[in-house]
Amino acid sequence: MGKLLGIVVVVVSLAVIAGLALRPGAVIGVSDEALAESIARAQDAEKPGKCRGPDDARACTGEGGERLRVTIDGYGCWDATPDASGGVSGGKGRGKAAGSDAPEAGSAEKLSGCVNALDYVG
Repeated sequence: MGKLLGIVVVVVSLAVIAGLALRPGAVIGVSDEALAESIARAQDAEKPGKCRGPDDARACTGEGGERLRVTIDGYGCWDATPDASGGVSGGKGRGKAAGSDAPEAGSAEKLSGCVNALDYVG
């Protein structure tokens, strides 16, 4: 019986460690810095942008200053869509030219990913 209990404790401990490593946002929340790192990783960018705001509507800058509107679920997974309304940089200096229907250079239709432990240590 003692051997079985030891095995159960080890398996449960490994499951908790794996959960924290893969989805730390579910336990400790998602910081702006970790979210910016995760978005940069999804874009294969060298440097992360900046993020701010509440979980249900964070404003972030992506690669090249692209403004993104980001929503985060309870597990630290996120969806980002281009945001032409202003985002982090306040809507000045970047975006579409007046009267242009062309998408912003470098913009993606939609990005998604999950914050993991590596994003917290950046």
